[in-house]
Amino acid sequence: MSFREVIEKALHGRKVAAAARDMGMYQQKLDRFYKGQCLPSYTDALIIAREANVPLDEVFLALASEEAARKGVEVEGVRKRPSPPKQEAVGIDHRQATTA
Repeated sequence: MSFREVIEKALHGRKVAAAARDMGMYQQKLDRFYKGQCLPSYTDALIIAREANVPLDEVFLALASEEAARKGVEVEGVRKRPSPPKQEAVGIDHRQATTA
């Protein structure tokens, strides 16, 4: 489960503004979490987890997974986001180039 999915559960069909107001946080803050622009503090994560009725260990793992992906590190028990495919260099094939 991603943290965005946790937030979607916490929305309960409400707009971000209404959910944020009901949870006692600023709309912009919840919107940034929802868009993945930043990660929440422990307190905000706890509020969102309780509103979503998601076990805290799942929320913690979702946040750890997101942070690991952003840092490009692997942590045991935490999924790492796959790296984008490598692109081949475009241009001269230096193995076949000859000099006069």
